[in-house]
Amino acid sequence: MRAEVESQAHDLEALAPTRLRLVVDGGKAGELRVRADRGFLKILLTNLIENAVEAMEHLDSGEIRVELQRHGRHAMLRVHNDGDAVPEKLRRDIFRSGFSTKSTRKKGRGYGLRFCRRIALAHHGTLNYDESDLRPGASFVLTLPLERERRARKDSRHE
Repeated sequence: MRAEVESQAHDLEALAPTRLRLVVDGGKAGELRVRADRGFLKILLTNLIENAVEAMEHLDSGEIRVELQRHGRHAMLRVHNDGDAVPEKLRRDIFRSGFSTKSTRKKGRGYGLRFCRRIALAHHGTLNYDESDLRPGASFVLTLPLERERRARKDSRHE
């Protein structure tokens, strides 16, 4: 998964204006294997990065970090931006179909995060806004089960 994320993030660097820096941090994760559709993961990552860029439109400079790490039996991908945090009163609505914080001028229809969450769920994972990240800005976290963990669960259901 690490190589795929790094490749996709590199392809998506063009989305970030030159005043913004896109950083991919695989840390000590090594290569994490998940069973997931590459096309859908690319849609998900593209949406999160585009949202991060839009959240930083008003800044003269900033950073978008894509962080990948192993978290127990899951691969965890965090997309963090230095822009504005999602206001607390809106956090429970951001994954609701048709809800958008963007103006209609920016073509915010409110389906992007909802669709991304459905992609995560279809792959036995989760996508959430990370309220525990204390850095300024906003963080979204995708978790997907590591391939062997998912296979082991599936095998145990058939016994």
